Amino acid sequence: MCYIYSAGTETLDRINPDAVRLMKKHYGIDMEETQRPKLLNEIPPTDYVIMMGCNVECPLLPCKYQENWGIDDPAGKSDKDFLKIISRIEGKVLELKRELSQDISYRFHRSARGAQAGVDTRRGL
Repeated sequence: MCYIYSAGTETLDRINPDAVRLMKKHYGIDMEETQRPKLLNEIPPTDYVIMMGCNVECPLLPCKYQENWGIDDPAGKSDKDFLKIISRIEGKVLELKRELSQDISYRFHRSARGAQAGVDTRRGL
């Protein structure tokens, strides 16, 4: 099992209302039910860190793997542009899921043959 966390570098009083509205309309996900704005220091240590980019300088976080997706901040953009960014994030998440599944399968396969496995499924993505 993987735990996934979302956090940012700025204190906000709410999640972007356009993100909430579009995610609910197009994906049936009510982000306000399960999410709230969080700062990076509010999440536990993770094995994998994915930075969105959003023209923000992110601090270095301790992790085994880090990647910057270089995605534009959709705040203030049209719904069409916002949805393009949401779709791009969805594609990147699905790609990462495939990569992690292959990596975990490979590590467990090697572990079964006596090599050391390094997967901690208790930590977040």
